[in-house]
Amino acid sequence: MPEKILFAVDVGREAGCELIKHGQQFYTRLDSTKRLLKRFVHMKHLLNKAHEFGVCLLTDTTAWHHRLSPSTDAALAAIDRIAFHDTSYAAWDAHSLINLILPELPPSDASYTLRVILIYARSQTIPDFADAAAASAFFARNERVVFDTVYLHDPASASNNVQSIFEVIGSFEAANRSRTVELSRQLSRYLLGMTELLASADQRGLNVDHRWGFGASGSL
Repeated sequence: MPEKILFAVDVGREAGCELIKHGQQFYTRLDSTKRLLKRFVHMKHLLNKAHEFGVCLLTDTTAWHHRLSPSTDAALAAIDRIAFHDTSYAAWDAHSLINLILPELPPSDASYTLRVILIYARSQTIPDFADAAAASAFFARNERVVFDTVYLHDPASASNNVQSIFEVIGSFEAANRSRTVELSRQLSRYLLGMTELLASADQRGLNVDHRWGFGASGSL
């Protein structure tokens, strides 16, 4: 089944300054994200040329960067244009992401799925999204909508809010349909997680644990 896939990419200071290790080389989180998103677009297009791709950016709110389109060339160019913001945003209004996708919601009998892949890269800023019950009701009303999440963060410590952020991000998850990739450093783990996300929600089993992650130790 075709998917309309929207990448919601964090471009704040932590996305551009924190490093992901790969062998002896280091890459910023944002540069690693752009490389893996381009690979994802190529692979999904090979699997089904009816897929569409779009990009929105996370600052203190959520804004369109590239509208959903079947053109892979346009999507790849848009990913290349994603720029680092040297700003430490004190907040992110997660409701703005929901509001952004409202005009794109597929009807219940749609022949496609709308999938949001949220890539969040902050260890201090807890998303402003307090109503988990409303999120559950949203997914119940919109069965053709799925949120997957990649959470890139510093190792958990008393000085950051990693656990609280992870709990809020969990509000976006539709039971048994979403996937969460959680990691702090290694690019190889990021690659593995994005490879898992190539599978559409319709290809995922209904009786499996939908959340998995990588701790600071690097163990699965």
